[in-house]
Formats: sequence, C-alpha cells, structure tokens
Amino acid sequence: MDSSERNKFLKKLDFFFKELNCNEIEQGIIENHQIPLKLWKEGIDIFDSSESYITSIKNISSSLTKPNSYIKYLLNFLFGGTIRSVSQKIGNMEKINEIKYICPDCLNNGFEIKLEKSENLFKCFNCSKKYIIRDGVLFLFKTDSLQKLYPELIGI
Repeated sequence: MDSSERNKFLKKLDFFFKELNCNEIEQGIIENHQIPLKLWKEGIDIFDSSESYITSIKNISSSLTKPNSYIKYLLNFLFGGTIRSVSQKIGNMEKINEIKYICPDCLNNGFEIKLEKSENLFKCFNCSKKYIIRDGVLFLFKTDSLQKLYPELIGI
C-alpha cells in the first residue's frame, strides 16, 4: 500500500475512532451539540445572505435552508452532524463605532478599560494591545486565546 492509499485508509479509520478536538471550548466559546435544526434556521435567517450546510455520516451533505435532496436532508436530520455556514449581514460599518468595547486582557486582570477606535483596529491605552478588524469582523480575544485560535493575526 503506497502512502496516499494509506492516508486515505487512516482518514476513514479516524472517522470512527478519532476523538473530536474543539479548541474553541477550551477558549470559553460555548458549543451546544443539542441545538435543533429549527433553531439553527431561525438563527441563520437574520442574515442577508447565507450558505449553510449540514453534513453527517459518510459525508452526506445537504443545504440547511434549501435542500436539493430531501433524502439527504432527512438522513442528516436523523443522524445529526456538523453545521457550517458562511453568512453575511449587509450594513453600515459605522455601527461598529457606536458600541463601546472593553479590553479583554485588562478585564482578565480586573480592569474595565474601554477600547479606542483608530483606522482598522481598536486599541487599549492601558496595556497597548491592539484588536484588529478584518473583513468587517472585530477579533476581540484575550491575547493567549487569539494566539491559539488565529495565530496568523498576531503581530498585524
């Protein structure tokens, strides 16, 4: 068996034996594996555009909101699975300036220091940490959590 065949075989075995690793949970991001599909759909409906899929056993995948195969959708409904979604809310980026943000690193040390907005980031004048905005998303994490979840954003 060559290495590519061996890798495919190992990936198939991983499906049955590999333990899930969710570092989001370790960082305090709450995951709930018991959310009904109806509630997911309601949560996704608030967005202006969305592509959402549910995938279950053997990579059976279907659209969460507009299934093209009701058999696949039914199988996903019965077996459960992973939901992934790319959603967009069209709006004015100025609204991000109206919200007052607190520095998570300072808050972790017992201080509620408001962040100041400048260009594409927020800055804490107490600890000098910077929290970037990329593609309209503010990455407001404690430094150690940001390093673990999004290491590519460190030092930007």
